[in-house]
Amino acid sequence: MMSRFVTLFRYDLEPVHLFKDVGQIPITFSRWGYQSRIVGFWKTKPDHPAAEQISRMRPNSRKLRTLWLLFYILLHAKRIAVLNLYFWGKDTFLLGSLYKLLNPDGFLYVKTDVIPGLIRQEDPRGLALRLRSHFIRIVNAVSVETRRANDLFKELFPELGTKLLYVPNGVDPDLLGSPPHGDKENIILSVGSIGQPVKNHELLVSGFLALNLPGWKLVLVGPVSNPFREWIKNHPEDPLGSGRVVLRGPTTSREELAQWYRRARVFCLSSRYESYGIALLESLCFGACAVGSDTIESIEDFSNATGMVEVFKTGDSESLEKALKKAIARSEKDSDFLQRQAIKVRDQYDWSRLLSPIRESLSSKTHSLR
Repeated sequence: MMSRFVTLFRYDLEPVHLFKDVGQIPITFSRWGYQSRIVGFWKTKPDHPAAEQISRMRPNSRKLRTLWLLFYILLHAKRIAVLNLYFWGKDTFLLGSLYKLLNPDGFLYVKTDVIPGLIRQEDPRGLALRLRSHFIRIVNAVSVETRRANDLFKELFPELGTKLLYVPNGVDPDLLGSPPHGDKENIILSVGSIGQPVKNHELLVSGFLALNLPGWKLVLVGPVSNPFREWIKNHPEDPLGSGRVVLRGPTTSREELAQWYRRARVFCLSSRYESYGIALLESLCFGACAVGSDTIESIEDFSNATGMVEVFKTGDSESLEKALKKAIARSEKDSDFLQRQAIKVRDQYDWSRLLSPIRESLSSKTHSLR
């Protein structure tokens, strides 16, 4: 009988999650012979064998959702070989503790998706502190996505020892589509929720227009907020009318998104904050020279690992303009290097490679029980 790998997720799930870490981790384990399940509150349950609806109801209460997950563990713990939980906090500590109580030989893996600033603010006392201490003793693997988070966890939770693993978010090269080839176009691309305050697209548009780049256009792909649509429509330079800025709107087609990545010489993530920035990583897989703000948690990791990233000071228009200039120059001068690097990035950030430390930890535990 196949061993079961179960991802339990407390927040709403949608089909797009199959392409994110929540979906890609169990799907990768299914390729390694596990019967994987993604269990949670699906808003729209996709036609995928791994997707499992925990309840037709989607309670708004965090406590009620946690109770549903606890009940699921109560019913199924002994049949779960690997339980994968998300986030570092008391709900995870409670769920994991119940699982290990009912299945001491099971493998408990937590993907933290941590925001370092919030972790520093935590100060559990009494029962909450004892629960966290107990959890740290029983958990088998805890992964963090960035070097910053890795350093923080080593500082705050040294007792995790070798159970703490650096596992960045990755990509599935097969889902990405073919790697870049041939000439790119003079496009600066940004992908995400266009106009959301945290994304700071006003800064990007203003910086792009200030550079006055003949033959270049800025393409924004993603759902557009009404305030941003009004702002850019009333912009004195009329960037939409001139075609210098293109609002593509949302797309659910992975192939269409891949086509934009293939066409763009430069990618920019102008966010005031990002816990990771998966779109930036995807752009690197297509040979773009990327620009990102220094408050993207993963920006140093991407820059050091790939040599394809220019970093600017968050919210600083002059710094952004300089970074865009550098990226444009590199995209034209170093196009062959960028396309070669794109192949390496795909391999380096392949989920199968990134998850190998978890697989090795699981294999070591399995052997120790024999």
